[in-house]
Amino acid sequence: MREHESRALATRSTRISPAMAALTSAIALAALATSAASGLRAAQLPPGAGQGQIRVSNRTASNRIWFQTASLMPSRPDAAPPGATLEVVAANGVTLREFIGFAYMNDKGALTRSQVIGGPEWTDTQRFDLIIPIPNNSPAGLTRDSDQIAVGGPAIPLLQQMLADHFQLRVHKEQRALPSLDLVRSGATAGPDLKPSTATCDPQDVAQRCDFRSGPGFITVRGMTMRHLAMQLSWNFPAVKLPVRDKSGLKGQYDYTLSFVPAFLTAPNPTNPDVANPAAGSGPSLQQALEQRLGLKLVETTDTFDVVVIDAVQPLQ
Repeated sequence: MREHESRALATRSTRISPAMAALTSAIALAALATSAASGLRAAQLPPGAGQGQIRVSNRTASNRIWFQTASLMPSRPDAAPPGATLEVVAANGVTLREFIGFAYMNDKGALTRSQVIGGPEWTDTQRFDLIIPIPNNSPAGLTRDSDQIAVGGPAIPLLQQMLADHFQLRVHKEQRALPSLDLVRSGATAGPDLKPSTATCDPQDVAQRCDFRSGPGFITVRGMTMRHLAMQLSWNFPAVKLPVRDKSGLKGQYDYTLSFVPAFLTAPNPTNPDVANPAAGSGPSLQQALEQRLGLKLVETTDTFDVVVIDAVQPLQ
């Protein structure tokens, strides 16, 4: 079973088919000729431009691949200048509710599942694979802040348009008071496993690369901030469920490893929800491990959040 993975920068090279190259050229021309509009209106793409870029996935929550930047090389040597690459943003095994939260992110990052309101049950259970070609001459597909959290970029209006095209998605934005969790220090000193990091986060140097890896019962982190941990807790752990905000006051980057007994296990069928772990309670829970090993805890509260309300949605077209 493969783990969740969130890298400060994830780059890979693969081959792009002629059909994909033609599609990308169409998207590039359209995006260069138009600009992203304000509000919820996305950059306009030619009819059918997103076809073939999103499909039903056979991945489960435990082996999904979150949004990553990738470099694609043309499949034919004569299709582009020597050494030319095309940037894409790809994701695999992601639910529609998660796609929506990412597509309508704010300056703090992607919205959590609980910040996407409404919609039928399948928006939480059916998983999809997606690839977004980034227009030529555009900056990086995803813009990341100093905590390596995606907060925008050319991929975002393109993702909004793809969701509208493929799912007939219509949404509106609101602000609502929601139950949430604050990540705070549980004592005056850090836990025994929370160590300041010396990693430089150089993506070209494996020994210095910063990343966050997690799966059922473990978290392994190198060179990440507390805000990044709060985001991961919000997204990747069924026992947490609520938005998490970093209120720890701990600055800088840290290395740590946690082991715990997960409250839920991923169902073998990717369309089924997580199932309760019969071994839960046989060892430290995630919350107990956070407090015992890192000196952190989650405190329940209520706060005002940006939310996106689903007004209309249809199964994948």
